[in-house]
Amino acid sequence: MPIKRRKKKKKLRVKRAIELRLAVRIGGTNSLSLLGADLVDAAADVLAEHKALSDTDAPPPPSPFEAPEGYLKRACFQVIQEFRKANAHHAIKKLANYAGRDRRQLTYTDNPFYWGLLAIDPAFSAIEEGSLSLYAKQLLHAANHKVPPEHLVGFIYQSGSQSALKRKVRIGEREEEFLRIRKRTSDLRLMN
Repeated sequence: MPIKRRKKKKKLRVKRAIELRLAVRIGGTNSLSLLGADLVDAAADVLAEHKALSDTDAPPPPSPFEAPEGYLKRACFQVIQEFRKANAHHAIKKLANYAGRDRRQLTYTDNPFYWGLLAIDPAFSAIEEGSLSLYAKQLLHAANHKVPPEHLVGFIYQSGSQSALKRKVRIGEREEEFLRIRKRTSDLRLMN
């Protein structure tokens, strides 16, 4: 695809994302529910905080947890999980569809985090387009293990390389050591 055409498509995605946020805030779109408006607001908050963390002149953070990318993954994971628990799949789907993004025949049930990330950042202002699939697989793998958001970044780093993660997600492989540790800590909580 020629560079000029790609730039034009990206401008259109940014314009549609801005129009969506404005329409939801002033009540100009009937196709989105209140949950859709909540998702747009949550997404705007996540992206604003990520931008604030990324734009500082401070030295690099001492750990991946404190890095802007670590914040972004935790915040997106938490927002998407909250909307999934509220059974608000339709809000995520509508926002992702409104953004006009090609999901390459990936259905919502294949990976709801892919759709959720598209809904949160349709213009790819924080999540690079090439990282979207990887982030979605990381978040899905963590959700399959019921990882709390505060442990997400550590879990991702201990899950292995990108190719290992893709294989684990594809075949549904479990992180047995993580599950044993989680069971042990929950048993200790029950004893206290």
